Amino acid sequence: MHVSDMTIFENCTSHCFSVHKGHMDSFPKPILMIVDDEQNFTESLQLAIEDEFTVSVAGSLEVARRALKKCQPAAILLDLRLPDGDGLELLHDVNKMAQPPLVVVMTAYASVESHEKTLDAGCLGYLVKPLNIHKLKLDLKKNIESRSRTVHQE
Repeated sequence: MHVSDMTIFENCTSHCFSVHKGHMDSFPKPILMIVDDEQNFTESLQLAIEDEFTVSVAGSLEVARRALKKCQPAAILLDLRLPDGDGLELLHDVNKMAQPPLVVVMTAYASVESHEKTLDAGCLGYLVKPLNIHKLKLDLKKNIESRSRTVHQE
């Protein structure tokens, strides 16, 4: 079952302005975009990480590109195999952004070649599905906070 592109694109736009519930000072949660066409996987992943991140989902390269014009995620979880192309194609758009988000590639079809291409393209990481959610959340938070401190110091 594939992700419905229309609702996902709308979710990204509305998530850009979400705030973390329960904080009096309303600090926004970092926005995390999941680019993957497997609906069961994206729904499970979203439920597992939405306590730490505002999550938006794109089921194709086209939807992800449109969403990136409206939304500035802190990080992108990017599947390599998408219905309309190789996930790494999105990196050309991401690298043109003024403040490119961190990108972590995830795949169920790991290979040495795709791992090398991913790291050469400047991705933060390469994960093999099924994911270790606890480690993923810790690593993303640490790297997003580190990048945020660096940006604020400049």
